[in-house]
Parts: sequence; C-alpha cells; structure tokens
Amino acid sequence: MPLKVVPAGDERCDIHKKRSPAQYICESCMRELGVETTQQRTSRRPLRRRVSRRLRRWRSEADWRVTGAVAVAVLVLAAVLTGITSGGGGGGAKGPSEADVVEALGLVRAPSGTWLTADGNCEIVSIDTGAEVTPGPVGTNLVTEVANESRTVGAVVIRHGTALTEAQCAASVEAALRAHF
Repeated sequence: MPLKVVPAGDERCDIHKKRSPAQYICESCMRELGVETTQQRTSRRPLRRRVSRRLRRWRSEADWRVTGAVAVAVLVLAAVLTGITSGGGGGGAKGPSEADVVEALGLVRAPSGTWLTADGNCEIVSIDTGAEVTPGPVGTNLVTEVANESRTVGAVVIRHGTALTEAQCAASVEAALRAHF
C-alpha cells in the first residue's frame, strides 16, 4: 500500500516517529530518502458527466428567450441548407417553357391572344408545363387538354376552323407534343 504524503514536519509522519507499518511520510523524509514527490492523481468525473453538468449549468444561466431564438435560428438554417442541397430552391428549369413549346410546334399568335396551329384549324388556349398537366376533356367537353407521354407538357385545344373536328385537333396537337417533347 502506498504511503500518503503529508507536509514537512507533520506529526503524522511514521518515518520520524519510527512506527511500523508506515502509512504516512512527510515531504522532508522523502527528500532525505531521494524520492521525488509526484502529483497525486485526483479522481475525475467521467467526461460525459462533466459535459452534461456544464450543459445544465449553461442552460440554467441562459435566458430562455435567447435559447429559443438560437433554436429557431438553427431550424431556419437547417431548412435553408436542406432546400439548397436538394435543389428545390426554385428557379430551376422543370421542363420546357411556353416559348419552347410555341417554337417547336410552329404556333402563331391569334388576335384573341391565344395560339393557332400553322394551318389555322386548331386553337391552343393555354400551354401548361410541370405538374399541372392533366390530359383529358375540360369542362363541357368542348375543350380538351392533351399532353406528351411523360405529362410534362400539355396544351388546352379547341377547334378553330371547320376543316377538322375537335377530336382531330386534339389528336394532331398531341402527336406534335409527343414528337417534340
């Protein structure tokens, strides 16, 4: 069993008092024997306990409004970073634009503000891109929406002239959309 070191000249020193078995030794006896004093190892709390204690102390000292503001800021920052890394920042091209569709199909502007096919038989009321495309009859079946195969580009078609039926107009515009997109 190691000896416990006491200050120099302490009466507990078993070496000076010539007691056996020795339990205590003073610093002056250690110098006389040529033994160096080393720092005694103090028992330290485990790291996890120290960290949790410091965190509890910090939390109890911090103002709850400041802590709440920091938590909200961290959540907003996480949401922004998630949006940036996932590519959902908006502004990214999700498909062709209306101008791309007009150019690919060779459409011309009608006086009413809609688009006409080059032969003038079919009128395209609107051009949709993205998730809004739902092909099929619209309203009272006088208007039909057609789309490409992947449903990323669509057009609402009505008959303009008398040369083609409504179904023929829809079929020709749908074929053009499927060929180009």
